[in-house]
Amino acid sequence: MRKIKEWIDNNETIFNIIVLLIFVLGTGYIALHHESWSDEAQAWLISRDLSLVDIFKEMKYEGHSMLWNLVLIPFIKLGFPYEHFSLISCFIVDISVYIILFKINTSKLLKVLIIFSEPYIFFYSSIARCYCLIPLLISILIMLEQNKEKNIYLHAIILAFLANVHAIMIPIVIVLLVVNYIPYIREYKIRKDKNSLKKYTISFFIVLLGMIIFAIQVIDMKSMIIIEKLEYDINFKFVLYMILDTLKNICFYNLPAIISIIFFIILGLSTIIVSKYYKKQALIFWIALISILMVNSKINLCSNVQRSQFIIILLFYLAVDIYKNRKENIPKYINIIALSIYIVVCISSTIDTIPTIKNEIKENYSSAKETMEYINSNYEDGYSICCFSSFFISTSLIPYAKNEYKFYDLINEREWTYYHWDKSTEEYSRINMEKVVESLGKKIEDNDKIILTISSDLNYLKNFIRETYNLDLKYESNKIFHTKNNLEEEYYVYEISKYNKEE
Repeated sequence: MRKIKEWIDNNETIFNIIVLLIFVLGTGYIALHHESWSDEAQAWLISRDLSLVDIFKEMKYEGHSMLWNLVLIPFIKLGFPYEHFSLISCFIVDISVYIILFKINTSKLLKVLIIFSEPYIFFYSSIARCYCLIPLLISILIMLEQNKEKNIYLHAIILAFLANVHAIMIPIVIVLLVVNYIPYIREYKIRKDKNSLKKYTISFFIVLLGMIIFAIQVIDMKSMIIIEKLEYDINFKFVLYMILDTLKNICFYNLPAIISIIFFIILGLSTIIVSKYYKKQALIFWIALISILMVNSKINLCSNVQRSQFIIILLFYLAVDIYKNRKENIPKYINIIALSIYIVVCISSTIDTIPTIKNEIKENYSSAKETMEYINSNYEDGYSICCFSSFFISTSLIPYAKNEYKFYDLINEREWTYYHWDKSTEEYSRINMEKVVESLGKKIEDNDKIILTISSDLNYLKNFIRETYNLDLKYESNKIFHTKNNLEEEYYVYEISKYNKEE
């Protein structure tokens, strides 16, 4: 073990290159096997089908700014294939890993653990969502903080970008703004350095401007269908459940509930002990955790898996800060506890994601691609594809269309590509089957080329349509079940074999 350590210390560049190559090849292989789902298709279709002005307006229904869409537009314009969409997010995470290895001065152990943790090796690299920007921006922040005085304007710009990744990042940006900027402004009373005061004041307002730009885009979020009314009290039991639910998706996911709770209690007590000595880092962690839970309890903007992945990355940010600012007057066992928390979380998250990665390689993440390949091969231009599925599941079909089809939402009676999350959208929990049958009838009158696609969770409802129209089952996709995301999906493709109502 000592010889290995000596070799790594003497051949740091070679070691970094080896780690980077292993990561790039490994995540690239996983990403090539990943099939994008509806949430990924949504951003792609908005970027493909809308102007910049219309994208800006649409963001009030998305819960994040148009930053991710701006990243996608050049790829789409250059003809990048949707089938390899995940390589974009994978490349972005690759850059963040390069920065960690070559540009951040910290322990190699901290680096390797975060690089091969769950968000890096799968959830942010393979799943092409706006979240993939988080590790990149956090890595740049850490790099710039090594000489913040010199890089203060760029540091502020990166924080402003971080505010525009997703709504759940706003509380984090506010905390980092207060912790990193306010003390420098207050120090003016001691240092009387007008130049530093000017730089940090301007930087403060750069970050504030970034949050304002975000707010302008999502200011009308109350119009979103996914804004939920809080129908329960926020009490101790509720807060405890939210914390455990988030922690369960950070680590110990595959352990029995009782054992997980015991480990969580140990980790919680350990974190409280460390918090007593590292107050600044503890303040960032606890405010981040609680604010994410509170925001998501009111506004369902991201899954518990996604918010948990960010907590892992936040721990890396804090671990680097602790490593850099460790003090001699702090007991050695405190640093050991802090490092142990980080090691346990990273390794546990990696172990948790192994079944997910194995499934990703062995089977498709979604059944949308194979379903659309059948339709592309068997139906020419001009068909109306009437979709009957929960919310926007059918959106995952659309980017794979190779022919000129029109996609029609039977529930909301409108053509669409991307899904428009406004309050006029009919909730599928209140499906009116007579309305669905009537909507299908209108499409049949307009066009005799009708395909009906139904997702597995609503397939039982085909019987209601069958009472009016004969349905001819032409295709049934494979069933998909994905471990940690609990994604279950299957498509059925029907032709309308008789266009007149049965007597």
